[in-house]
Amino acid sequence: MPRALAVAGHAEDLGIVPEVTALLLGNVALYHHKRAEFSKAKKLYEKALAIEENTFGPDHSNVAIRVNNFGLVLQAMGDLDGAKMHFERALEIFRDKLGEDHPSTKTVKGNLEEVQHR
Repeated sequence: MPRALAVAGHAEDLGIVPEVTALLLGNVALYHHKRAEFSKAKKLYEKALAIEENTFGPDHSNVAIRVNNFGLVLQAMGDLDGAKMHFERALEIFRDKLGEDHPSTKTVKGNLEEVQHR
């Protein structure tokens, strides 16, 4: 983990391969999420999301993936309003880019429904 974060930080400082940097940060965030280290995961998802929004624009499917994962961390932390907002945003992007029947759209729709029923 420390090496992955060092590589990502160095790449970010140099402004090179931002899409790979965001992917690396997102993968490290997922690792922390799975270990229930939610604060660490949240911080890394925030960085990864900012890089991807800057690189791809706010409505790219890569951004939607990150927004959904961020929402899952917020849900795990008990921030249901924040999670709902993130799931709604991810769902809007996926519906627009991939359509209603795409598996990613359906996954996020399920995540949103789960948060709304709590």
